[in-house]
Amino acid sequence: DFQSIINEATALLGQTGTIGDMEGIIVDQLQILKKIFPALIAISVVITGTLNYYVTIWYINKVGFNKESYIHVKYWFLPRWVISIGIVIALLLKGNLLFVNLNMVLLFFTLIQGYAVSIFFIDKKFKSFVLKLIYTAIILFVPVLPPFLILLGLVDFWFDFRKIKYNKKED
Repeated sequence: DFQSIINEATALLGQTGTIGDMEGIIVDQLQILKKIFPALIAISVVITGTLNYYVTIWYINKVGFNKESYIHVKYWFLPRWVISIGIVIALLLKGNLLFVNLNMVLLFFTLIQGYAVSIFFIDKKFKSFVLKLIYTAIILFVPVLPPFLILLGLVDFWFDFRKIKYNKKED
């Protein structure tokens, strides 16, 4: 219930005495979260499922079953036509709540595409797991970088910087 969250946040800020203009900002932000909640659920499902899959494959291989995983993240190539047309349609119909959520999910997929491109080039140059882990943490905690990855993902859909779409590589 978003109204109870709003009430709790305003009560918490009211106790500190710094509520002022913050109440309006909190209410606005929680209303936006309420509108994009379906997209956030879909994105968290993708993240949770992917992490679950790769951690499970890692564990299965560690205990000796030798199960091959699907394709590594650095070779991911998402369907460009579906995502590109979906983004254009969602931007044209951004007044509808369904298309706002669709746009969020599709932009998340382009973020994933851009992340795959950047990981590909980091792995090509350095081959360090620690460096890729640090890079991932930086992407998660520096809010300026994901828009650049979204742009990189959109451009990679059409220009295939990694040259892997028709040239499947094995790791």
